[in-house]
Amino acid sequence: MKTYIFVIRRICNITGAQQYVYNKMKYLESQGWRVLIFSSVYGKILIKEFEKYERMIYPQLYWCPVCFRKREVRSTLKRILEDIGPCQGEDCIVESDSLARAVWGELIASRLGCRHLVFTMQEKHSCDNKNNQFLWFKYNRHELAGIKDISICQILGSDDVKRDDTRIIAYCNNVIDECADTYSALLDSTADLTLGSIGRLGKPCVQGIVGSICSYAMRNQDKRFNVVMIGDATKKYTKKEIVEQFSRCKNINLVMTGNIYPIPLEFARRIDVFISTAGSASATYRAGMPTILVHPLSAMPVGIIGLDYMPGERTMYDAMEEGSIEDCIDRAIAERDKIVYKMRLGDEHKAERYKEFKRQLDFVKREPTNEYYDEDLLMKIKTPSAYGFFKPWLVGHLFGAKGFSSIWKMSRDT
Repeated sequence: MKTYIFVIRRICNITGAQQYVYNKMKYLESQGWRVLIFSSVYGKILIKEFEKYERMIYPQLYWCPVCFRKREVRSTLKRILEDIGPCQGEDCIVESDSLARAVWGELIASRLGCRHLVFTMQEKHSCDNKNNQFLWFKYNRHELAGIKDISICQILGSDDVKRDDTRIIAYCNNVIDECADTYSALLDSTADLTLGSIGRLGKPCVQGIVGSICSYAMRNQDKRFNVVMIGDATKKYTKKEIVEQFSRCKNINLVMTGNIYPIPLEFARRIDVFISTAGSASATYRAGMPTILVHPLSAMPVGIIGLDYMPGERTMYDAMEEGSIEDCIDRAIAERDKIVYKMRLGDEHKAERYKEFKRQLDFVKREPTNEYYDEDLLMKIKTPSAYGFFKPWLVGHLFGAKGFSSIWKMSRDT
């Protein structure tokens, strides 16, 4: 049986990356593939069909192998190969989602003698020379792609990139579905307006979204507002800061749901205007709700989807030259009947996803032979990190993967 192996950051919680993997998994299974998902982070698994992969969580996959002793790297690869079982050559594909997992993915693929695709899911990219040499190697073999046309240019630090085959679409747009709604009861039924946002609360744009909503509420103190934040954060203080910021606005009823999958359609329809980025904005637009798309880093508005522009005309990195989120909220309310919804959930969207996934499988046909990056060089690649490199290297070598996972989790929760 053909086997497709994902090596990703996590199957827990729910973000665009998990939704992309879930949708692709369903497509692959419909085409007769056996799907295996290896990940690196423990947590609450919200997609029920991912529960069977909980035994395939390896904390060491979070960092490049250089952070661990060679014997632990060899042991990890041996255990992963045992989990995979009989699988060789053209009947197998490995897909990884970031630089660290790409190094592990290349090591796994070289032992299986199969193709390895690097599909980066990040919105920000920072790579040094050693990393770039590896990523250029994958690009030249048609085995590197990102979430937007511009992603590979940013990753490689070069505009000399053909953009026709380096883009993947993280289809996380079917996160809203008809299911039991236990959240609408949290809304203030007397509110004049309900504003909402979907996505990880730790994203750079969230503070800008929160600040703009507060500014809008302060500007309209004669009205009451519900503000719905759907999503969670890895650090407790992130949520605390958001709550404190909204608490200054006495006319806001804040509803923080945490991660929800799926999001009840009835609950989503009670929100007058959504303000989000990336796939989260596409999800509410596809579900037929007024949606303001913002830049993923700066939170500057790209515009009202279906009114200022249609998907595909510009990217989420192309913010409007003038205007603010507050202005967009007013226009989304006043001109909601003018919004054009050309992309809807349902069978048409499913067919569109499947067409894209087929295109991704065709990547393996672009290069007729398998070839792998030098293993000695792979073992020298360092993951760019906010912590610097020495700290994860020291912890990994002193305490191994299990100790590393425990220490890393404690640092996240503080």
